[in-house]
Amino acid sequence: MVFAGVGGVVALGVAAKASRGGYDGLAAAAGVIAVLLGLSAARSLWRVLVTRPRSVVVTAAGLAISAKDGDRVLAWPEISRVRVVTEDSKPWLVVWPHTPDRTLGKRHTRREGGFRVHPVSHHHGKRRQTQDIQNLRTALHRHAGKAYDPTP
Repeated sequence: MVFAGVGGVVALGVAAKASRGGYDGLAAAAGVIAVLLGLSAARSLWRVLVTRPRSVVVTAAGLAISAKDGDRVLAWPEISRVRVVTEDSKPWLVVWPHTPDRTLGKRHTRREGGFRVHPVSHHHGKRRQTQDIQNLRTALHRHAGKAYDPTP
């Protein structure tokens, strides 16, 4: 967001300077870049201010899932299986409830009955992603009991 905002301001400055110097082609190109970077910055700001971040808290009582469509608490007795599934290098926390409930999230397509409820570090580097997966698996192992499936 910061990069796009600063880049947009710099591109506007380049466009203004090029326009005064008679470089109309450069001014037009810099103007287009300024508009694109400005739109990117506005979109990022909108997402930060308006959308709610997704989060999952693993507790002894169950999973507390917070998403843009609301909060939900799943107690461990409601969950038949839970595990971290990696699909296309993107890990997800997947839950198989005893009674299927469509409010959990997008149905996980490769596992029958499972729901992808939380992306695990999709926008972080490999080292951070590996650490977050390990931390999540440790918490699930500690709290989920028989519902935790350690299969990678």
